[in-house]
Amino acid sequence: MKRHQQQKAQLVMLPIPKEQLANFIGKQIHLAWAKQGCTWRLLRIEGDRIYLETPKTKKSLVAKKSDAMYTRRYER
Repeated sequence: MKRHQQQKAQLVMLPIPKEQLANFIGKQIHLAWAKQGCTWRLLRIEGDRIYLETPKTKKSLVAKKSDAMYTRRYER
């Protein structure tokens, strides 16, 4: 008999509404185009750009505001 193979639940990432994005300054967010599990800390928002840094290496990154996604921690 073959064992029943469990399928992993598909991770659904939801975009952060632009009006709520300011509440996430200092918290970790995900980007729409990034690999699953990658997070950045949101530093500041200027116009339609967001400025981020990686939590571990502190490398900086600039992205579009529309790419900001919830992480699993803040999804609910």
